[in-house]
Amino acid sequence: MHDRELLRDPSEPCSSRRSDRWRISAIGSIGAAILFLVTVTFLFTTPGVFQPDLGLPFLSPMPGQFLAKDIALFSISVWTAGETLRARSVPPSGGN
Repeated sequence: MHDRELLRDPSEPCSSRRSDRWRISAIGSIGAAILFLVTVTFLFTTPGVFQPDLGLPFLSPMPGQFLAKDIALFSISVWTAGETLRARSVPPSGGN
């Protein structure tokens, strides 16, 4: 490692690392989407998620409402993966 690299401003991204950031973000977002998709399936396989006497799709407080957050988290992770993959083709701004 050269002395110039040690003295680099930490807020300034290294060009070699900046090109890989979209990959890291995409891998994380896709991984999260898979994780939350698996937990969303628990809504359909876990007994006691729905309260039939109150009508469908009324979720029971536990575990139904606890698992319902995974629908939003799955959607958010799919959205961030799409944004990352879309933005990878856009060149970085020059700073002028």
